Amino acid sequence: MAKGSRGGRRGGGGEGLNPGNIVSTTNLLIDTALDKVTRGEVSKTLKDFQDEYGLDYRNTRIAELKGKDKYGVLAYYDGAGIAINSSYLNSEKMNDAMKKCVESGFHPSTGNKSGMEAVVSHELGHALTDMVGAKMGNGQFFDIDKTSTAIVNEAKKLTKHRGVVQMASKISKYATYSNAETIAEAISDCYCNGKKAKSESKAIKSVVDKYLKN
Repeated sequence: MAKGSRGGRRGGGGEGLNPGNIVSTTNLLIDTALDKVTRGEVSKTLKDFQDEYGLDYRNTRIAELKGKDKYGVLAYYDGAGIAINSSYLNSEKMNDAMKKCVESGFHPSTGNKSGMEAVVSHELGHALTDMVGAKMGNGQFFDIDKTSTAIVNEAKKLTKHRGVVQMASKISKYATYSNAETIAEAISDCYCNGKKAKSESKAIKSVVDKYLKN
């Protein structure tokens, strides 16, 4: 999940992060230095998604990043699990970062959730996409592009939009970067805003739910 505005492309999954800028990762769930508020926000979001989708969150990590990604990436999903940038692993810092992103329209409203909960739910949206891919027979972890395209095209029919970019633009600016980001932003929007989420986000979540809850 990127912070602020940077160039993107339509189609691919996992925008922005340069893997070469990952210095190291550690398991967040066993980190003893994490403050109580931040741990509570991360843990609650992980549990909510586990309860709703049976999502396995044991590989949730803290990532130390360098270069432009040290302060340009809030978190990421790499197919095995999610990682939160150590530079923002503090509730207040993440709230400040997300507030600016929301005000610019780069990310959806955080609603009644914290910035940390919004970011974690976004990354878990990528994990759900992989789970849908496995249900579709696309091969978990191998073809997130194919899965994302199928999901957004199905959701587009529900919203009556002429194109997926037009649909994505109603969710957030970042949602227009790729089909994978459209889904992650929609899942975060629905998690944070519930009934007040954008209709486009609800349509995407309904497609995800069709595969994962039936």
